Amino acid sequence: MSRLLIIEDEEAIADFEHRYDEILALARKEYEDVPPSSYNMNGYNLYLRLQEYKHNHLLFLRNRSVPPTNNLSERGLRQVKTKMKVSGQFESEAAARNYAIILSYVETCRRNNINEIDALRRLCEGNQKKKKKKKGI
Repeated sequence: MSRLLIIEDEEAIADFEHRYDEILALARKEYEDVPPSSYNMNGYNLYLRLQEYKHNHLLFLRNRSVPPTNNLSERGLRQVKTKMKVSGQFESEAAARNYAIILSYVETCRRNNINEIDALRRLCEGNQKKKKKKKGI
């Protein structure tokens, strides 16, 4: 398990936030000394986003339901990118939309430990909910 997911010590969290602030202060000083130009505009824009969205970037420290990375999101997009590389494009906007809906449904099943084939079968039968087992039989 990742160390970042289990930071419970308030002192460690404060230290992490302090280091983040030090990095922002260093960037602020650099851009005061050398104003952004077309050469370093990407770095300057990154600095502004890090400053503006600090709370969002560090939310994982205090809220365990927030992952420290966006790996799940990127994994979810990987299949779409692969599909586009193989076929070049979708036949229509409707085909792309349908692909996204089905992919979203399958990914949701995977993340919730639901068998995708069974879920798709139930969906096609018009019964999306999993059948509950009867007690005492």
